[in-house]
Amino acid sequence: MSTPTTLRAPGVAILFDAATPPAVGHTTWNQITRLGEFKGHPQGAFAITRETNAELVANFRATANGRVPADYEHLSEVLPENAAQEGVPAVAWVVAVEDRGDDGAWGAFEWVDAQAVEYVRTKRYLYLSPAIHFDATHRESGEANGARLTSVAPTNHPLLAGTAPLAVQFDGTGSTDGDG
Repeated sequence: MSTPTTLRAPGVAILFDAATPPAVGHTTWNQITRLGEFKGHPQGAFAITRETNAELVANFRATANGRVPADYEHLSEVLPENAAQEGVPAVAWVVAVEDRGDDGAWGAFEWVDAQAVEYVRTKRYLYLSPAIHFDATHRESGEANGARLTSVAPTNHPLLAGTAPLAVQFDGTGSTDGDG
């Protein structure tokens, strides 16, 4: 049995067995949106309203796959030049979305990448950024169906500033703790 190693983020000790990588396969809830108007996006101004969040939830529930990828800095949205060789793997999967009223939309994240868990635990990534197609159409019927979440991205530059910090571990008290 190996001796536990202490890693430090500012003011927080994190203990885990040095021989064991950070856990994957667990699920935590993270804030995806917050209500408000956002005028500084390069593609134009938009608003996230209660109606937007309701559409996000409904469209998520209507998907056949029941998952939306989380990848670093929206790489799956822009497909880098090396995507064919390197891929754009998910670091987590959003497996549920719920509307929490004034607290915005939240997603259940199933963590699948140990490095991503480590990055969040050590505060190398602190926030999320949603990719939302506001005027989406249903992929099979072609009918307009409002806002659809296409991916989320761990980032340190969220446009939706003021959301809860990213969490990778459930603390047992009914909330999540990004510090592990």
